[in-house]
This record gives sequence, C-alpha cells and structure tokens, in this order.
Amino acid sequence: MIKISTRFRYGLRALLALAKAYPDQLVSVNQIARTQQISPKYLEQIMAQLKSGNIVKSHPGINGGYRLLHPPSKINLLDVANILEGELAVTECAKATNICQNEDLCPARKLWQNLNHAIEGVLTATTLDQLSSADIPLETEAKSTQSAPSSD
Repeated sequence: MIKISTRFRYGLRALLALAKAYPDQLVSVNQIARTQQISPKYLEQIMAQLKSGNIVKSHPGINGGYRLLHPPSKINLLDVANILEGELAVTECAKATNICQNEDLCPARKLWQNLNHAIEGVLTATTLDQLSSADIPLETEAKSTQSAPSSD
C-alpha cells in the first residue's frame, strides 16, 4: 500500500480550515486542533513548516492565529506536499539515478516513474479552493464518459 503521511493529511486539513476563513479571519492552532482532532503540538510543527514555506502567515497575540498568504485558488497540493514531505517519489529510483545497480535493466522503473508523474500531475492540478469545494474531477469518470459507447 502506498501511504500518504499523517503530516501531509493533517497539513491539508489545517489548510482547508484556513481556506474557509480566507481572507478575513485568523484561525488559531487550538481551533484547528480541536475541530480536526489533531494534537496541537504536532499541528504547531506542521504550521511552522507551512509558514517557512510561505503558505501561511502567523499573527501573534491573544486574538492571533494563522491565515493563508495566497488565495486558496493559487495554492496547489504539490507545493504543500513538497513543503511538508520534501520531493515526492513512490520509489527511490522514480526520481534519482544511480540508486540501483539494475536501473537500466529494470522493467518496473518506467512504471514507477509514470506513477510518480501521475501523482504529481494530480497534486499540481488540484488547488485548496478545488479541494474545499469538492470540485475535483475524477479521472475515471472523465475517461468513462469520453469512452462510453453510443447508444444509437
């Protein structure tokens, strides 16, 4: 099973809370942690990464919190993943060379590269705005609609 990390999942949940409040409201870590059932300490670490990645801005103080630095429509999920996870790769050889002595002969390497490319494509094409409004087309729906035989 290929797994999406807890850090990325929780980061997205926090960003979706900020997207709903954008642009007018600040949202505290404690508010997000409480509503999303995430450890506040862990969430603070995630928010610090998102802040250093220029996705969010913090506002200190009793009425402080976080807000998005950019409109939700301008933040794609690959940028978020790269900030929270580093460069994505389903296998080491999907991105790098000279990792395996069999890379030139391995029939699966191209598969891993294609899978990696597909994941990056979906994440790049999906913004926080789309995710928060559930406006994400499913590839299988699009393909089945296009390839459905005519009933004529």
